[in-house]
Amino acid sequence: MSLSRKQVLELAKILHSTAKALGQSSKLSAHQEKLSHLLGFGHWNAASAGLPETIPEETAAAIALVEIPGRTPMTFLAHGRAAPWNMPLVVRDYLIAQSLNPDGFGVTSYTRPAPVVAQKPRFLTIGFSSAFGEYTEHREPLDPDDISYCHQNHTPIVVTFADQAGNFSFKLTLWLVTFYALSDSPIYFNGASHKPMYNSIVETITGVEPVNRKGYCLVNSDDARNPHALIKCDEQGREIEHIRNLPPLPESELWAELKAYNDQLNLSLTDAAEITQTTVYKYAEYAGGETFD
Repeated sequence: MSLSRKQVLELAKILHSTAKALGQSSKLSAHQEKLSHLLGFGHWNAASAGLPETIPEETAAAIALVEIPGRTPMTFLAHGRAAPWNMPLVVRDYLIAQSLNPDGFGVTSYTRPAPVVAQKPRFLTIGFSSAFGEYTEHREPLDPDDISYCHQNHTPIVVTFADQAGNFSFKLTLWLVTFYALSDSPIYFNGASHKPMYNSIVETITGVEPVNRKGYCLVNSDDARNPHALIKCDEQGREIEHIRNLPPLPESELWAELKAYNDQLNLSLTDAAEITQTTVYKYAEYAGGETFD
């Protein structure tokens, strides 16, 4: 099943809108043409005419940019529900075809940059369907340091790898997107709690299963006088260390406190959300309430 015309347009918008977070300039039309070529069309007009307007089932898309020093950067596109899981294998096969066997390589950097939005407030958007065919959205403003656990941020994964001697080998930039059935609105594909994308990507490419990433998050505590707990956890939802309980404070102070800890680990707000979301959801389920947002 191919992607729909509208889904390709959404992918082009994602590539265009996330360019600033990567420190790059961008033109939407160039991304439309690039995606058209990757889908086997000569240009966007041909793709626009040849692709279905919508598709009736859930699907996903993965776009990978591989940059090896001294060689032309290569872009790959895969689609289908398993595309995000399969793309690291496509990258590995390409590296081996370039006589660059990544077995045993190490990760020197792995991050999803925070979106670059020029002086605009951020919002948590919550959708409600009160009746069939009726849909409304509620937006709550987010503090600049607030960790948002919604999947509307599409900045890509950026990974750098080094060979066994510690020398820089290649850079991988990876966009992962889910499209629900009969919907053209993209959702960031975040993997599974039992196998985070970080672990899957690194192990598939290098053959080495990495240690889980770690970060800090805020959860509800059982202390009425200090209702928030600052804890350290890993990406699979395991609590590593209870740092301390925090008293009732303005949200801006709570988020600033949390950001100071995650800054020590060089985590962007997006990284922190990915790493801690399983733990935050788990605590919310215990409390029978919502995530601390």
